[in-house]
Amino acid sequence: PATVTSVAPSTVAPGGSTVVSGMGFSDATGVALGSTALTAGSGTAQGTYSVVSNTLIDLAAPSSIADGTFNVLVTSPEGTSSGATTLTIVTPVAVTGIAPSSGQVGTRVVVTGSGFGLLTDVLVGAVDVPVISGNAGETSATSAWVNVPGNVGSSAVAIVMVTSDSRSLPVSADLFTPTAPTVT
Repeated sequence: PATVTSVAPSTVAPGGSTVVSGMGFSDATGVALGSTALTAGSGTAQGTYSVVSNTLIDLAAPSSIADGTFNVLVTSPEGTSSGATTLTIVTPVAVTGIAPSSGQVGTRVVVTGSGFGLLTDVLVGAVDVPVISGNAGETSATSAWVNVPGNVGSSAVAIVMVTSDSRSLPVSADLFTPTAPTVT
């Protein structure tokens, strides 16, 4: 069977491209990321592969593939590669909105976006805050809940989501403006 020795880069976003190196690719009849079969094609269109030579395959991950680490499998008439080489798919973290966009200390804010499945940290301004369970359930790949901490100041602050591979860039959609408490 074909032998896969490496992929470069070894981490891509859904729809991202990589080059598979190894040997025995000339008569490849299929390529898969784990159980997700790719379609023979250009190797640059999402979800396709292209045999470049006996030792190289261009591969583009499907745009709909979930985050995770997948065995890179090449099938030929002689069998399927061992799957010892992997490709990691990581959705870049991005914030597309927050609600509400202003409130007092302790306000629970829902943050929406992408790539939240592997959060390692959330910053409100420069303050590290824990992600909490939302009213409708747990944090997901597209939403997370945070409480505004007491030490963020009084100016608008960005809510930044962080994973081990990326962090959201501050944009106007992620600005939270603390308000003074209501005195009764």
